[in-house]
Amino acid sequence: MSFINIIQSSLIFTHSPSPFLNDNVAKLSEQYRFEIPCSLHLLLCCFPLISHRHSFRFSRNSMNVACRMHSTAISAHNRPQCRFAPVAKCPDSNDAGSNVPIARSFALFNCNVQDVKLNARRVDSLIGNNLAKFCAKCAKCATYVDSDRKVFDEMPERPLPAYTALIRAYCRSEKWNELFAAFGSMVEEGILPDKYLVPTILKACSRRQAVKTGKMIHGYAIRKRLVSDIFIGNALMDFYGNCGDLRFEINVFDSMSEKDVVSWTALVSAYMEEGLLDEAMEAFHSMQSSGLKPDLISWNALVSGFARHGKIGTALKYLEAMQEQGLSPRVNSWNGVISGCVLNGFFKDALYVFINMLLFPENPNSVTVASVLPACAGLRYLGLGRAVHAYALKCELCTNIYVEGSLVNMYSKCGQDDYAEEIFAKAEKKNITLWNEIIATYVNQGRTSQALERFRSMQHHGLRPDVVTYNTLLAGYAKNGQKVEAYNLLTEMLQKDLAPNVVSLNVLVSGFQLSGLSYEALELFQTMLYTACLVDKVITSPIRPNIVTITAALAACASLNLLHKGKEIHGYMLRNGFEDDHVVSSALIDMYSKCDGDSSI
Repeated sequence: MSFINIIQSSLIFTHSPSPFLNDNVAKLSEQYRFEIPCSLHLLLCCFPLISHRHSFRFSRNSMNVACRMHSTAISAHNRPQCRFAPVAKCPDSNDAGSNVPIARSFALFNCNVQDVKLNARRVDSLIGNNLAKFCAKCAKCATYVDSDRKVFDEMPERPLPAYTALIRAYCRSEKWNELFAAFGSMVEEGILPDKYLVPTILKACSRRQAVKTGKMIHGYAIRKRLVSDIFIGNALMDFYGNCGDLRFEINVFDSMSEKDVVSWTALVSAYMEEGLLDEAMEAFHSMQSSGLKPDLISWNALVSGFARHGKIGTALKYLEAMQEQGLSPRVNSWNGVISGCVLNGFFKDALYVFINMLLFPENPNSVTVASVLPACAGLRYLGLGRAVHAYALKCELCTNIYVEGSLVNMYSKCGQDDYAEEIFAKAEKKNITLWNEIIATYVNQGRTSQALERFRSMQHHGLRPDVVTYNTLLAGYAKNGQKVEAYNLLTEMLQKDLAPNVVSLNVLVSGFQLSGLSYEALELFQTMLYTACLVDKVITSPIRPNIVTITAALAACASLNLLHKGKEIHGYMLRNGFEDDHVVSSALIDMYSKCDGDSSI
């Protein structure tokens, strides 16, 4: 039996990973003296799961595509090597004290090194020699930024090019505190940034959400008449976009005398971020009408934006349109759609897109793996999750902390808690996301005391819990009916200046309702909705409930037979446009049917 025939027969007779498929893969390995490439084996594990839902018909050509995906990895005698280069370990932006190599840290320096050397002759010879040595050292990228700072500190006088080089080094290594300190020193010495340095400062303001400083730089650029520079305009759009100020971003865009693809892409991304899908699509088409051809980043912004907002069909349509325009989707294009599917709970659609990515063919990376694993967890597809895990191991992707977090989540939700704990224990670096996953593992098991131990251990290791951490523990206490513990934890959260969000409200209201504390659930819903007070603390503003909150509150009214309270919630629904949602409508009907006065239905 040929290679292709074995695969096809496996697909015909199986709708889930079976011993038949694995036995034939083993036979192939023995017959042809090679291991099945990891991505091909992964593809074979995916096919039966997806084909049952989407009624795929796989031709010999499609299987040939799959078999060619890693043809270079097949060797007659040697272990096949994965086609991927191992993903480089990115420096943790939270680890401000680490020494990070600055690869090509001064490649963006607008004056080349030779020009700096020539200009250095016009100043004191000692300064010139130090400056030439400093810039040459930076250009070779042979040392760390701390060593570059030492050379910089040895200069008796520091001109603008030297400051520019140092600040850009800090920017590339994401050492924002050091960057702003260097910028402050520069200004104190009476040296002002030029049009080449302003975009770097704005990027730092964008990453640190330093709104006040960014607006001061914007004012400086206006006074110095630098805003006409397209790079500064794009940097300003990026700054206001990342700080969530759409109005200012649009104003900057409208004031730009010249716009390029980067400008239009930033506008599309800003509209997508705010959920203004029609405006984003209009901006995208206006870019084309202006004579500019969207690049891959522009298409990705559009595709991933639609996917994030649950418009998967539209996202796939534009993914095809991209190819019709002569652009081939890259791994980031596919990742945007897969993560959007997972974000909206369309797990089978995520796997469908993943299959198409493998057949394209495009090699998954760490982001793909971290996005696909939650889909496996949501569908409880342990077999496929293990296949993805094996693929990640072979391609050396498991050192990525987000992949580790997704693995913990997948094994936990698939009932393999021992594997989840083992992966957590072996992780070399544990960030807040990974701690949240292991805490959620214990909460899902109903072991809130062990979850609390992990919570305290995380703090002992110097990590500050975020809102997700508290919400996870709150959900565990609420589902177990531990009202006192839940409110104590909520008080602690407020004392740490962490504002509860709608998820906090949802897990408490729905958890209390499910545990039989219907009165407490309804009281909490009304208190937070109308008074913005919680546990003797005042929240900045009332939390607007969503579908989950309203559904739980209506269930509480039904349990307590409180028709008048149910009618109040019904009125709130009508005023805020929730009546069209079928989940809320079903809960409303259930409430009226269980309360006195069925004629109100």
